Amino acid sequence: MFIRLALILILLIAQACRRPIDFGPDNPGGLATVSATGESAFSLPAANIDPRWIVKFARGNRSFKTPWSVQAGAEQPGLGPLFNHTSCAGCHPRDGRGQPPKNPGDLDHGMLIQLGDSGKNHPLYGDTLQTRAIQGHNPEPSFRIRYEEIKGEYADHTPYSLRKPIVEFNVQSETIPAFSARTAPALIGLGLLESISESEILIRSQRVKDVNPAIGGRMNHVRNGDGDEIPGRFGWKASVARIEDQIARAAFRDMGVSSRLLPASLDSATAGNASEPEMKDDVLANITFYIRSIGVPARRDPWNPDVQRGEEVFLRLGCANCHAETFVIGRTSLDHLTYQVIHPYTDLLLHEMGPGLADHRSDGEATGSEWRTAPLWGIGLVQTVNGHEFFLHDGRARGFEEAILWHGGQAEASRNGFLSLAARDRALLLQFLRSL
Repeated sequence: MFIRLALILILLIAQACRRPIDFGPDNPGGLATVSATGESAFSLPAANIDPRWIVKFARGNRSFKTPWSVQAGAEQPGLGPLFNHTSCAGCHPRDGRGQPPKNPGDLDHGMLIQLGDSGKNHPLYGDTLQTRAIQGHNPEPSFRIRYEEIKGEYADHTPYSLRKPIVEFNVQSETIPAFSARTAPALIGLGLLESISESEILIRSQRVKDVNPAIGGRMNHVRNGDGDEIPGRFGWKASVARIEDQIARAAFRDMGVSSRLLPASLDSATAGNASEPEMKDDVLANITFYIRSIGVPARRDPWNPDVQRGEEVFLRLGCANCHAETFVIGRTSLDHLTYQVIHPYTDLLLHEMGPGLADHRSDGEATGSEWRTAPLWGIGLVQTVNGHEFFLHDGRARGFEEAILWHGGQAEASRNGFLSLAARDRALLLQFLRSL
């Protein structure tokens, strides 16, 4: 309690001075940083949250984890008739990263198949394949993933192998011509990312362009749930502008649950026949507050000389051109997010990543080969929290090394630099990533 009160006092001082305080690399979320490093590291409230808001945080957490049901009188009725999971936590276990199916027929995973292209949904299945259904309804086609191994070697002749995912459906392939496999990302620090001003993002992007015009990145302008066109910053292609919109979209697509932002009238086959939103406004508000207020885990051993040498390699390869270390947050609607210096290692912008990662599916203004720079904070704890290290949008990478080796396009020079490193420097870079 004393530590929490001290953090609130420091925040009040920062607000009074209108000057964010940088607490250094071991506190990537500023005052919102949490010290946990175990299985709950992605699920804790920001360390500086006002104690009066803990109850609302807990309510949002409960709604996030509670399964929806079709039973009258159930705590959260309204599931289906078609769906992928019964709760938000089904895709985001422990608020962390989902993973691809382990075996054919496996439904307990955090991967979705997004359909359509250029804003056009699939004529039969909409914009997301839903592989489960309540009694009396038929699920949409199931899928399985097999992998093709791609061999290669570093400049020092050390061999490596990448796995290329091949998605197969239990219907003719031409029935689903345009699709993209996506795993669910971790939810830490989203409120902080939402609070970065558009001008901060653009200023930093311009600085990079001034030095290297080929690696500037761009925003994906999308419409939010209220119909306004603003920059997207969430989702693998930055196709969602606000946390509230992402929650409503996931509820609608993945659980068949309607809301004020996505009413049942938009798609009765997906969201049932409810005349009123199944996710009430207070539930949507509580889940939004919960996700906005999840803290960011502190780094482990950032002052270790080897970790610092690994960071030097990270910078030398140009990784920070896109994985931007630092942003400054000004005044926001939530005190615990206000006036923070954060270290998320993302620029929130789209970058062309080459044919190797292309899914050939556009999303808003994003092309089939463009992806938003993924935040790296907390990435070293994915194994602890979720029991795996499957990275990139579809979980193809089996660890940091393979994730780097899949980079192409605007990141190809960094990838080639990684290939030419000595084994010792490669190990130092990976050690730095594990510290994040």
